[in-house]
Amino acid sequence: MRKKNPESFTPGPWRWEAKVSPTNDGRKVHPEIRLMTTGVPGGFTVMDFQRMGMAQAAPRFLSSPFMKAYSSFVSNVDHNGYGTLSHPDARLIAAAPDLYAALHAVLVSACPTATDNPQMWSAWEQARIALAKATGDVS
Repeated sequence: MRKKNPESFTPGPWRWEAKVSPTNDGRKVHPEIRLMTTGVPGGFTVMDFQRMGMAQAAPRFLSSPFMKAYSSFVSNVDHNGYGTLSHPDARLIAAAPDLYAALHAVLVSACPTATDNPQMWSAWEQARIALAKATGDVS
């Protein structure tokens, strides 16, 4: 796993995990869904969901060393009762579409060659792989 970054979100890579439990009638249900780190044995949970009754769940985020309910990270509540989720991992997840679009724009506007600039080629290749992961083209 990479070192802690200055932005304070949990270092990646991350992956979603769903625990599949078969029911007596053969259906498969997913009672646990969590976002996990990879790259360390067993990984650790970045985000999961805490059940609320039979049909609802609320997200929890890692706040080392424990998981805390999303309500611990809500700020700037407006007159309708909606607030900003200020956890660094939540901000990173919310920024993902913008990050994808920006990285895609960089990739389609420039294509370095390995011989021209090896560092730029390496960064370009990392960006290409990251976008492929986001679209499911690479595991």
